[in-house]
Amino acid sequence: MKLKPMPIINPTPALLPGLPSRCAPPSSSCSLRRCSLSGFFSSFSSSPFSSPCSSCSSFEKLPRPCPWFYSFPRMEHFWTRGSVDKNKALVEQLKQYGIIRSKKVAEVMETIDRGLFVPDGSSAYIDSPMPIGYNATISAPHMHATCLELLEEHLQPGMHALDVGSDGRQGWPEHAPYDAIHVGAAAAEIPQPLLEQLKPGGRMVIPVGNFFQDLQVVDKKLDGSISIRSETSVRYVPLTSRAAQLQDF
Repeated sequence: MKLKPMPIINPTPALLPGLPSRCAPPSSSCSLRRCSLSGFFSSFSSSPFSSPCSSCSSFEKLPRPCPWFYSFPRMEHFWTRGSVDKNKALVEQLKQYGIIRSKKVAEVMETIDRGLFVPDGSSAYIDSPMPIGYNATISAPHMHATCLELLEEHLQPGMHALDVGSDGRQGWPEHAPYDAIHVGAAAAEIPQPLLEQLKPGGRMVIPVGNFFQDLQVVDKKLDGSISIRSETSVRYVPLTSRAAQLQDF
């Protein structure tokens, strides 16, 4: 499974010519990452196009059209009617359980087919995390929905967002500050560089802890002070390094 770090304008992983990038081995130029929220971030923007990927985190200003990869409407070619129906049924289930409350969050999760992010033959539409290859996982749909609900107001057009999948604990200072930061793997403690790169008025959602973990919501007030609250108990894989993640491959 190869999932490149991707900008938030793009609703799918970076694409090979004509096909979703799924099962190729990782390249030497880009670290493997967990499938995180970057795809969903795209649908809070008016632009369907992506920008080129860079290091191990995902960033883009909303909106910034750039035709480097295929846009979401082109990806509909790869969907089947069954996958669309199953994806919508999954979203409806999350709405019924009160996980999804926002109309916008429901809309973007219906737009992005979870089946595009998992290996062929996987049970993509159950509410559970699952392995996607190379020691990486995709989070359970209810966690994607929870994080989007928490970040929705900070993912408006024109705002900046940073999505950390696995090796991005140092953030991306060249493009800071960020209105929204999402971390899709657990840190033993909140990385100081991410706190520094969070914009005053911005919000970060990050799982924190080792065996016992909490999903923490970090708000930076306009005066630069920080408030932190725990949203819920969670269980994420840890933030890691490229070498550790690929040690068996």
